[in-house]
Amino acid sequence: MALSVFIPLNPKLTGLYLDPYKIGLTFNSEEVIEVYGTEINHTIENILRSQSGTYECFAVTRFYDNSEQRSSAQHDIIVNYPASVTHVGKTEHKVEIGNSAVLKCAADGVPQPSITWYDGASDVIQEGDDDNLQVAIVGDGTVVNSSLTLTLATESYYGTYTCEAFNFNQSGDSQTFIVTRNKVTDDPVSLGLVLGVVGGVILVTLVSLVILYLVIIKKKHGGSKVQDSPRGN
Repeated sequence: MALSVFIPLNPKLTGLYLDPYKIGLTFNSEEVIEVYGTEINHTIENILRSQSGTYECFAVTRFYDNSEQRSSAQHDIIVNYPASVTHVGKTEHKVEIGNSAVLKCAADGVPQPSITWYDGASDVIQEGDDDNLQVAIVGDGTVVNSSLTLTLATESYYGTYTCEAFNFNQSGDSQTFIVTRNKVTDDPVSLGLVLGVVGGVILVTLVSLVILYLVIIKKKHGGSKVQDSPRGN
């Protein structure tokens, strides 16, 4: 990234620096003192996204009477970087038939990323296409938050959904979500089967305890009769 300023140098230029990082500019003022003006370039190597901002170049000239004059120019630098998915909620959802699920996805990038939702067939999900699929997107210029709300789930809505974030007119990053049916609780047949098995186990246990109790009682009474017989003779 190169910054360029044109600075008149009559009389001598005595100071030059950049804000906000106080980046020093290297030049030899003795070599240009006789020149009315010059262009001074500064290159920021391997610029980072954190170095976006407004840079101000200050020039200070000192006159022959030792008075000084300051001049400045501003440069706005916006560092572009590709979109990336930075936060998601749960990636696996178990949903009962007729219930809802909310899939959440957030992305970061400059320019602000766009987020597109796809279903398992790679078809784009757009707001208004399906009353049971609601898309919401909110951005602040850099970070964009989006959600896909699935309402009144039926068999046809189970499967995978993908959140894709992109900028620069190209694909950036994505996250896949899985929505499955909660079969144990929402399937009456499965629930009845489970309850039947549990009830059967409880019933068998109770019957076994009753039989064991009767056997113990019978043995106890039988033993008492055997012991009482000699006394009767």
